[in-house]
Amino acid sequence: MPSRSPAARVRELRAQVERANVLYYEKDAPEISDAEYDALVRELRELEARHPKLARPDSPAQKVGGKRSEKFRPFTHRSPMLSLANALHEDEARRFFTRMRELAGTSRVQFSAEPKLDGVALNLLYRNGALEAAATRGDGETGEDVTANAAVISGIPQKLNSPSSSESDSVPELLEVRGEVVIATADFAELNRKQAESGGKIFANPRNAAAGALRQLDSQITASRPLSFFAYGIGSAEAPPDSFPRAHSAVCKWLDERGFELPKLRKFSDDEEVLLRYFAKIRDERADMPYATDGVVYKVDDFTLQKKIGYVSREPRFAVAHKFPSETALTRIENIDIQVGRTGVMTPVARLAPVVVGGVVVSNATLHNSRQIEKLDARIGDYAEVRRAGDVIPRVESVIIARRPADARKFVFPAACPVCGTPAKSREMKRDAKKKQAEGEWIYCPNLKCPARLRGRLRHFVSRAAMDLEGFGVILVDHLVNSGKAEKPADLFKLTREDLLAMEKIADLSADNLLAALEAGKRTELARVIFALGIDGVGETTARELAKFFGSYENMRDAVELPEIFAFIPDIGTETATGIRRFFQQEGGEAELEALRAAGVDWTNPAPKPRFCPLPEFLAKMRNLGAVIQRARIHLVSDQPPLHRLGAAGAEKLAQAFPDMPSLRDAPVEKITDALGGKNQDQETAQRIADFFRHPHYAEVIAFLERLGFEWTEAANTEPAANGIAGKVFVLTGTLSAMSRSEAKAQIEERGGKATGSVSARTDYVVAGENPGSKVDAAKKHGVKILDEAAFAELLAENGQE
Repeated sequence: MPSRSPAARVRELRAQVERANVLYYEKDAPEISDAEYDALVRELRELEARHPKLARPDSPAQKVGGKRSEKFRPFTHRSPMLSLANALHEDEARRFFTRMRELAGTSRVQFSAEPKLDGVALNLLYRNGALEAAATRGDGETGEDVTANAAVISGIPQKLNSPSSSESDSVPELLEVRGEVVIATADFAELNRKQAESGGKIFANPRNAAAGALRQLDSQITASRPLSFFAYGIGSAEAPPDSFPRAHSAVCKWLDERGFELPKLRKFSDDEEVLLRYFAKIRDERADMPYATDGVVYKVDDFTLQKKIGYVSREPRFAVAHKFPSETALTRIENIDIQVGRTGVMTPVARLAPVVVGGVVVSNATLHNSRQIEKLDARIGDYAEVRRAGDVIPRVESVIIARRPADARKFVFPAACPVCGTPAKSREMKRDAKKKQAEGEWIYCPNLKCPARLRGRLRHFVSRAAMDLEGFGVILVDHLVNSGKAEKPADLFKLTREDLLAMEKIADLSADNLLAALEAGKRTELARVIFALGIDGVGETTARELAKFFGSYENMRDAVELPEIFAFIPDIGTETATGIRRFFQQEGGEAELEALRAAGVDWTNPAPKPRFCPLPEFLAKMRNLGAVIQRARIHLVSDQPPLHRLGAAGAEKLAQAFPDMPSLRDAPVEKITDALGGKNQDQETAQRIADFFRHPHYAEVIAFLERLGFEWTEAANTEPAANGIAGKVFVLTGTLSAMSRSEAKAQIEERGGKATGSVSARTDYVVAGENPGSKVDAAKKHGVKILDEAAFAELLAENGQE
């Protein structure tokens, strides 16, 4: 594995977790297994714990769920919907039990254990016993209002029963009931059979099918799907003291009597051996269970004890999910095909004899790349172990060489793209710093007009997070490519009404709506355009950072000749810098952007802002970047990294001797030598520093930074006004009537502020809309100023952009 600094690894992990969150929570299309996701989050949290300076309140390791879909009204939960810590092995489960006893201060703690259903979390709000609202988890604080759809799901009572046999006959005035929306394994198989017969979408697993059904705008579609709801607890209850159950076991009984379905086979015990035997029983029998399960949840039963044990970050301390190991199955590789993605990468996919893995029929599995095929020695006809563990496309884990048939054939990677016939090219994957070689190579189609690449690129280009061209779905995009109407993104904006009407199933109104979407899409912002172009390694967040940093696409284009510039962009690594360089220098990126402009697309550039760079920071970036650039195979002006002999201590000495970077740049060697200590060995370092500043290439780097607004004196970093926004930290909570949360966040960031997800002592303002939730209480606890929407709007107006 490549040797990376903790900061670099943290950035990489955050990007991977954020991508996984978007695919899982927002698109219902996960690409990695739960086990792989858990491992990424665990590594990220461990690194942040070992290196507190790297920890950030907005880290995905500290967040729950994903973004709320804009298709639905927001709903703020009365109490947060938190995630659970995972125990992946028995010894971790035992440590949990031991820790609970230690925190409780007793040798006997009663626990509950129940199957962890693999579904979609749902929060139900009851007022005086009647269902008032239903919402998805969302980001844990705010979810999507899906009340209309919840009304047609089996197992959700519209009004709670009030049996006299209950521990408490009263029903709280306000009650949040939490549970999972699921589809039975048998119903899922039948649903997919009907989808196949009608030519509809084939769902990857019951969880994805349930998520898609729950988030339909038409509740009749939801009603047509075989959905069920199983309650697993409560979120909050407004009830008089001693009038409501005070333990999870009692709440389960209470919910059962009120008309809710609960997971069967629950267990309550204070003996961890009993609980672990229960886990083994559920694990061994889960293939025969009616619903998909991925583990067992253990909870401290007593609510008073739960409150004493408390919470940590995004998770309760008093509960844990003991996860089942990922599943595998043995099957035969019948063929190996190549799939071409939007970046041109040619990915080998094993076509399998269908096999059931974890309750799902699997017929395809990824082989990743040519090096993986060689490593596995995978051949057509081999018997292979396939691991699913929730993957949309499972992977081939290993090949059973002992069972290899005599007619097994080696797979030969094609020399040309199987879709367009263009000769394939290769490029290195990430380089292994220890071995000083690449981990492997990507084989890819370099033809930007390849139908497979073009379909992928245009699907990405029109997506909501990119250009947001409403109505341009997968079928329409594919038809435009296949008919030759779209050979590049700019061609979409040249479509005429006649072009659209000539297509099947597009009538007058649909054509008008599509043209209106194209016209609206012409007015956008630079960050969206950068993301929409599908530059390798540039996600939505990175696109915003690039737009903010460079201020124009021309600046970003020019920077590829000065790779040191990318060291000054937060969270941008060499892989991303290389992708941007390739986009402009090899893939015709400038021509694509100019074509969009010629087609009438107009984007706004972020307003430039002065940026102060302390001398030690500037020297450190120049000192460390050379080796990184070399690994990325970007040109260097010399064999040695710049300033490679200057350490952190030397940089501090220079900062004390020189007020800013220009004074050091113009200093004679003798003065630099004295600043470093005046020893003989300091003279050589001083000479290298002087040579660095006098080198035309590095002079150009400094001039380019100044062109981007970098200033070298601290006076340029003016303090924000006492009641201003620049430099202030905001937290948004509740529903804003005048703008969405994303719009409010953008307004804050445009004025130099920062919007985070959690309240702390470092928070300056909490902006509270309707139904603000617990963040207002947290603000009062920390003494943070609370703004209502009117005060927030006034603050924005007072600090408007020039």
